[in-house]
Amino acid sequence: MNIKVKLFGELADIAGRHELTLNDVQDIQSLRNKFSEAFPAASGKQFLIALNRKVVHHNPALDAADEVAFMPPFSGG
Repeated sequence: MNIKVKLFGELADIAGRHELTLNDVQDIQSLRNKFSEAFPAASGKQFLIALNRKVVHHNPALDAADEVAFMPPFSGG
């Protein structure tokens, strides 16, 4: 399945764009792995993953209609 991913901050800089499509992914972990394979400079970088506008800390299955975003860590103030 193809998943569109929105990129923010340093991750957008590494990829050279603010949105991309990754192929053959079924869940959050496979999406993260595909991104790291496509952009080795992103390996080891800390980032949050939002699925349908909610930060996830587990490995849910994905649907083609899902909205996914990779975001750098942030803090409030």
